[in-house]
Amino acid sequence: RGLDWFEVVVPDATALAAVRDRLDAVAANGEVEFAVDDRNDGIAITDADGIEVRVRTP
Repeated sequence: RGLDWFEVVVPDATALAAVRDRLDAVAANGEVEFAVDDRNDGIAITDADGIEVRVRTP
């Protein structure tokens, strides 16, 4: 297996909340399947292939 995860750093908690809100809207639409988990410093999104995207503040 190649890529396990990658990370995106957003500038602040407001930007992180905006990402979370957008992910919630996409999930509610039901067209894309992924899991969102809260982490100490942000969130982690895992797609159907098991690749994780971590979004956090500095």
